[in-house]
Amino acid sequence: MSMFIVRNDYIRANIWDNFIENSINSVEFLKKWYLDVVVPKWIAIILNDFLMAMPIPYKSFIAAKLIDTPPFLPYMGIISRIGFQQEDFTNFISKLPGNYMFIDYRFNKFNNLPFLTKLFFYSVNLSYSYQYLYNNYSDKIKKYLSNNEYKIYVGIIPSLIRNFLIRNNLLTSRQLQIIMRLISESLLKEKGIIYGAYDKGDRLVGFAFFLLSKYSTDLIYIATEGNREDIAVYIIDKFLKKNEMSSITLNFTCSFCRKFLHIFRNMATDKYYVYSYYSRYLKKVWEYKRKNSSDGFIL
Repeated sequence: MSMFIVRNDYIRANIWDNFIENSINSVEFLKKWYLDVVVPKWIAIILNDFLMAMPIPYKSFIAAKLIDTPPFLPYMGIISRIGFQQEDFTNFISKLPGNYMFIDYRFNKFNNLPFLTKLFFYSVNLSYSYQYLYNNYSDKIKKYLSNNEYKIYVGIIPSLIRNFLIRNNLLTSRQLQIIMRLISESLLKEKGIIYGAYDKGDRLVGFAFFLLSKYSTDLIYIATEGNREDIAVYIIDKFLKKNEMSSITLNFTCSFCRKFLHIFRNMATDKYYVYSYYSRYLKKVWEYKRKNSSDGFIL
């Protein structure tokens, strides 16, 4: 078994993306084009010529070094072509850098380690008919849909999205730059879909950015004027109606969407867990490294 650590600027996009595409937990937001947009610096721990790998974002703040999950990146963790054994987790954890003051890292749902905290995400299985999905909506969701105030269209000119976000002051300048790059590049790669909501005066009042992966579609970001819930409901409902009776699973992996969490819960058919690894576990990891690893790693 050979494991090595490589910086993102030394990783060839075609090799990394082919590995992600053919892994059992493939998602588009772990491909190199996406990672390079959301986090300028990341490393990858790679096992046996891309049999498994684990991307890790890092940054420096004054004298401190941090591992921090950036905005618009739902989770990372160990990615594999063949499945997982407990010893695989042990090997990767033993390679984690030990010189960081703060760690906030999310492992994917396949990476169940005993000392990690569970975070839940909601999803919709779109193999069901729309009528089945609608019947399972909460009364509040159905009430929103009974007031037909908005028109939903697929496809928005990116400049309209930028103007909408600036007008409503929803993101920082850095976050705005990231989301616009993600939208533009995903559209060029035919991996992104934008749904827009317009009022009766044909004014954009909300939009959602969906990212297409091999096995699922992820709601990466949704924004509405005044954080209005009814607009978000209309957009998501339109997506579900358009994609009913398909092989798609829609994952509500949205960043900055805590305010819409109860909407996701009341429209979902399932929920799943990812595993969060915070700085309060740093001491445990250092102890784990000392017991299980003969070498360290310092960036």
